[in-house]
Amino acid sequence: MSVAGYDAGSFWRLTPRELSRTFKAFSERRIYERNERTTQAYFAAVIPLMKKIPKLEKLLVTKPHARQQSGEQQLAIAKAWMASRKR
Repeated sequence: MSVAGYDAGSFWRLTPRELSRTFKAFSERRIYERNERTTQAYFAAVIPLMKKIPKLEKLLVTKPHARQQSGEQQLAIAKAWMASRKR
């Protein structure tokens, strides 16, 4: 099984920081590839018509939809998790 381009064995040896970078790069690559396919399909469909055409920029994804956590939020979650483990 492959997770974000890594086999399961090497995936589990990565640190949280390495995982974060890997997932971010994987997400950015997927967005880039999707935008490439969208651009190709857009031009293939629109060029023959050439009437009122929506702007290509409106069709492209600019960033992932993931919610970012601040350092304080991550620390609070880690503290809550550690407190729950001590019980």
